[in-house]
Amino acid sequence: MRSKNEIKFYALVLIIVCLSGLRLINLQADFPSGLTVSTALYTDEGLWARNAVAALRSGAWYVEDGYNPILSVPVIPLLQMFLFRIFGVSLVAARSLVATSSLILLGLVYALLRRFLQRELAIWGPLIIAGSYSFFAYSRIALLEIPMLCFAVLSLLIALRKEASYVSIVASAVALYLGILTKTTALFVLPVIYLAVLMQRGSRTKKLFKVMTLTLTLLILFATYYALVVQPFTSDYQTFSDTNISSQVATSSWRFITELKAIARVSLKLYPLLLPLSLGAAFLLLYLRSYRLNPLFLAASLWAASAFLALFSTHYHPSRYFVILIVPMALIIPLAMEATINSPRMRKIKKVALTFAAIIMLTFNLSRITLHMAQPQFTFVRMAESVGVYMRRYSDQNSASLIGEFADTISLVSEVDPVDIKRGSLALEARIKQFNPQLFVSLGEMSDQEFEALSDDYRIERIQTYEVFNNYAQGRPVFLYRLENRQNPAA
Repeated sequence: MRSKNEIKFYALVLIIVCLSGLRLINLQADFPSGLTVSTALYTDEGLWARNAVAALRSGAWYVEDGYNPILSVPVIPLLQMFLFRIFGVSLVAARSLVATSSLILLGLVYALLRRFLQRELAIWGPLIIAGSYSFFAYSRIALLEIPMLCFAVLSLLIALRKEASYVSIVASAVALYLGILTKTTALFVLPVIYLAVLMQRGSRTKKLFKVMTLTLTLLILFATYYALVVQPFTSDYQTFSDTNISSQVATSSWRFITELKAIARVSLKLYPLLLPLSLGAAFLLLYLRSYRLNPLFLAASLWAASAFLALFSTHYHPSRYFVILIVPMALIIPLAMEATINSPRMRKIKKVALTFAAIIMLTFNLSRITLHMAQPQFTFVRMAESVGVYMRRYSDQNSASLIGEFADTISLVSEVDPVDIKRGSLALEARIKQFNPQLFVSLGEMSDQEFEALSDDYRIERIQTYEVFNNYAQGRPVFLYRLENRQNPAA
């Protein structure tokens, strides 16, 4: 006969399994409203996939407009390329990679907690992640944050042990390297990995050699990548860096202070109950002398501090950036639960803490997830399918080009040749002449600059208006324009 603890454990496992399966349903559905004001929902899924799409449809991964993310963050585009060859190009295939990564992350977090806690407590880590409404939402769209977290946690899992061999140190460095090549933000985990190595058993000399091994491995890997990839494509790499990194870095100390309010607001918006609970758990562990120097607590605390420092370093704070905070929260709360059980001074609040955690995870977040899944919307997919219908009507034998800021994401749904109107080293006028677009898609009215660039060579006719994502981006609908070439009206 199973004990009460076993029954509770398998009940929590069952909840995790149900939530894991739920995130795989209707992957083409819209992202839930209210979590972000960033226009990344329109643009970013296609931008990261554009080289994989190009490889499958044109036979060449390199896109001639000069914006090639695969050169800077190659891991996801390469995996998408593999998936597209098997299942074909689709939005569902792109999103399934991230959904699968989220499931892998649950296993990695459980394995990390299991190294320090009994399974009845360790299972709360993946439950916290699986039951987070914001994490659930972001695990269903094809962005980079969650795959990056998989490599980061894997690196920590390898390094955070009583004693690791030099082979393990190299493996941890490789995992972190892959995380950085998934999304450059993963650099924020580097101090955590160094701390994990320094907390291992052994003499100072041995620890120093391990730190040197970690550092040397990373240097060799990045030097090799620079020589083989960055140097041959310097212009593309610089274009990506200018667009996604340099333009977003905070440049003054006063800026760091002013960002505090924005960071606090977005953090509480995404984790309205989980964040206060995590802070309470952290203060509890600091209060208990026996847990202050717990390796897991120190690693989780440094992860959180490093993540917040990374957020402070930029003036741009879309909610997806805050997904990285879910990991330290999922590590600290189960550890605090153990503290309430083991500490004689904390026995009185044991039931309160456990019940409060259960109410948070199983009532608040799960109700939001259930409500969202019960009423799925498909406005983006329907818009993209409609654009594909218009493209078949107006395209010619030589070109089926769609120009716009989120043309790449539409290409995951409909077979169009996307041309990004804002990104790339090739000048906009040269881009237009080279790709000869038939349709133009925009979020809201086209800008004066876009009109000037297009109107010299094309007659512009608005042919459709779409209500997408409830027009969350400042109330702007999506407009579709036909571009009729003045020199060749049949084009």
